[in-house]
Amino acid sequence: MTSRSRQWLARAVPWAVFPMLALWQTRAAFFSPVAVILGGADQPDWTGTLWTWWWTWAALASGRAPWVGADNLVPVGLDPVAQYNLLDAILVGWTIPLVGPTRGYNLAGFILLAGAGMTGFWLCRRLSTPRWAAVFAGVLLQTSPMLLVEVTAGRLSQALIVFAALAFAGLLRQALSDQSWRHAATTGALTALAALTYWYAAIFVAVGALPAVLLGWRRWRQLGVSIAVCGLLVSPALIGLVGFGTDLPGLDRPPDPWMADTSWTRGRYGLGMAMGYAHQPLWPVWSTVADPMNKSLSVILVVLAAIGARRGAQTWRLPLVLAAVSGWLLTLGPWLKTPVGDHLRIPLPWLALDAVVPYFDRLWWPERFELTVMLALVPLAGLGLAALGRRWGAGRVGGVVTVALVCELAFASPYSPLPASPPRTFDGDLYAAVDGPIITT
Repeated sequence: MTSRSRQWLARAVPWAVFPMLALWQTRAAFFSPVAVILGGADQPDWTGTLWTWWWTWAALASGRAPWVGADNLVPVGLDPVAQYNLLDAILVGWTIPLVGPTRGYNLAGFILLAGAGMTGFWLCRRLSTPRWAAVFAGVLLQTSPMLLVEVTAGRLSQALIVFAALAFAGLLRQALSDQSWRHAATTGALTALAALTYWYAAIFVAVGALPAVLLGWRRWRQLGVSIAVCGLLVSPALIGLVGFGTDLPGLDRPPDPWMADTSWTRGRYGLGMAMGYAHQPLWPVWSTVADPMNKSLSVILVVLAAIGARRGAQTWRLPLVLAAVSGWLLTLGPWLKTPVGDHLRIPLPWLALDAVVPYFDRLWWPERFELTVMLALVPLAGLGLAALGRRWGAGRVGGVVTVALVCELAFASPYSPLPASPPRTFDGDLYAAVDGPIITT
């Protein structure tokens, strides 16, 4: 085999590995004799995702603007700016008109899972990880509980993490090494795209990148360019969002009865939800009854990340470790809780962000800062693999890790492969006695 052929094969490997893995993960949806929905069909969120994607492309096909709410949910309309972002619908919602709602939704899940693997690969490559190690790191991201829980629950937009990952890598590179003004502008655009997919994704990126920015504070001009470009691109949507004020859905929601103790929640629904959906401090190594779900991370990922933190490239390991710690602290929510779920009167950094960041009260799920943790651990794992490869040889290390990954996915992963089940059927009896228009939410 010529050197050119070997180079071509090396470039083709990730484009084959991640789709093949995604097909294995989603096989229950594609090889069922009856129509099924990827994930749990009893989950509430997949219907909203499917409707949003269908509406976006139906509006585009009919020459209407999907970001104008007067044409949907007649007669009251629904302003998309107040409810959801449209970027994920535009990027992957085309699968709905292409092959139909059910198959289109499942196809989008397949694309997003394979894309998550490629995202891990690109993230590692931008932080100087060898190609072979980056492929393994991408597999660890694609099979992470953080990602698979969101897909299972019908929140496919949360699996569109490519913009957040590339923005994170870009911010680290420009903070710790000399980069061009074009790189700074591109990083700002990627951060804006992350925000336009999910507003709080920009915060996840900022929290992870902050330690590197502080370490490389002398390159503040590039950071300023990134912030300016990001602000310019998100400003139209952000102005529309701010215009709703406290009328944004869920922002001023009255506390539930279980949130009655105002000494913890300060009488606010958002803080009450944050207490319920926070991790306990043993996560990510160990999940307990205090965690919202079993999201303990891959043992292989944790071990390789620890090796990377110890023996990885010196340029990246400290800022990545600090990013992981920053994200982990915020997954703990506003108050520290024990592994059995009892809250302690120990305030955490979440409360500081809640006090100063506008609309932070609407981020009800501290567990979603898992993304910040993963954006740091995945490249650390890639650096750990590279260090092992230098010591023992890439072929030998790759073979051992492959066997370990197969065993872990087969025997220790609660979400691989993903489930699929028939979608909920329409119950016409619910509307038999209704006279007049129906408003859905």
